[in-house]
Amino acid sequence: MSKFVIMMLLFSFILFGAKKEDSQKNEESKVYSSNSGYSSGNSSSTNSMFGLGISLNSNEYSLDGFPGNSNNVKIPINISGNLRIEPEVGFAFYDSDTDESSFFSIDVGIFYIIKKGNLNIYFGGRLGLIRQDIEHNEGNNQYEDDYTHFLLGGAIGCEYFFISSFSIGAEVQLNFISLDDNNDSSVFGNLNQFTVRWYF
Repeated sequence: MSKFVIMMLLFSFILFGAKKEDSQKNEESKVYSSNSGYSSGNSSSTNSMFGLGISLNSNEYSLDGFPGNSNNVKIPINISGNLRIEPEVGFAFYDSDTDESSFFSIDVGIFYIIKKGNLNIYFGGRLGLIRQDIEHNEGNNQYEDDYTHFLLGGAIGCEYFFISSFSIGAEVQLNFISLDDNNDSSVFGNLNQFTVRWYF
C-alpha cells in the first residue's frame, strides 16, 4: 500500500505543479495583453497522432510469483483531441529457490482526455491478457506450467508536457484478473506507473 501512496503523491505533485505554472502563465498573459493589446494562449499538449512510451511499474497483485516491479512499452494513438487508444506490452521475471516465472502481458486501453494547458488528465479502462510460464525445480522433480490470465481494469492518469512532443506522467490502475487455474479464481490489485512518452 505504501507504493500506492507514493504514486498518488507523485500524481498530486504533477497536478499541483501544472496548476501553479498555468496560473503563472495566465498572469503573464494578462500583463502582456494589457501592455500590447494582444492576448496569447498558453502552450498546449501535443496534437501528434502517434507516440511511444516507457513505464516503470509498481505492482501490488496477489498473483503467485508475480514480481513487485515490471516495465511496459506503450503506443499512444490519439484518435481525436480527447480520445486515445493505447496498446501496451510488458515483461517481468521472478526467480526463487524453487521456481522461475516469466510474465508477458498485452493489453489495450481506451481513454478520454481532458486538456488543461500543458497538462493532460485522462481516464478510462484497459483490457488484456497475462501469459505466465513457470519452471519448477524441486530437487530431481522438474516440470513446467503455463497459464493465460484475463485482465480487466480501470485507470486514471495524467501527463505533463515539458515540450509539445515529450511528457512525463503517472497512472494508477485498479485491475481484476481472472486466473487460469483449476479453481477459476480471481484477484484484484492495483498497478502504479511512472511513464515517459514521446510523440511524433
